[in-house]
Amino acid sequence: MLIEDKVVIVTGASRGIGRATAIACARDGADVVVNYAGSAGAAEEVVNEIQAAGRKAIAVGGDIADPETSRALVASAVDAFGRVDVLVNNAGICPFHSFLEMPLDVMRRTAEVNYFGTFYATQAVAVQMVAQGDGGAIITVSSMA
Repeated sequence: MLIEDKVVIVTGASRGIGRATAIACARDGADVVVNYAGSAGAAEEVVNEIQAAGRKAIAVGGDIADPETSRALVASAVDAFGRVDVLVNNAGICPFHSFLEMPLDVMRRTAEVNYFGTFYATQAVAVQMVAQGDGGAIITVSSMA
């Protein structure tokens, strides 16, 4: 398997596509860092399911739009597992407004999460991967919504 014994960070992993991705990675042999924003309960359920599949997992909370969250994700992965091999940029929001009626604060928040959050996570993980010296993979999920 391609990710057997790898360490994978999944942003937005407490529900939806992120949850399914985190669990699938564990079933394929990876240890997983489960990022979540908001309540820790759903993230802990994902961690429990990963552990039930025989892999290790930790939950790391934080708003991906805050650059410190990405640094904390990487530091937590390295502390828990010694490295980072894969990043799955999944966290994103999609407030439904028509273009003509989109409030500026909603557009700003959407850009902070979807664009800047992806940048922050990618940069933090890439710095770690370069320091490790053996590469890795960065996957970014997008929605047609």
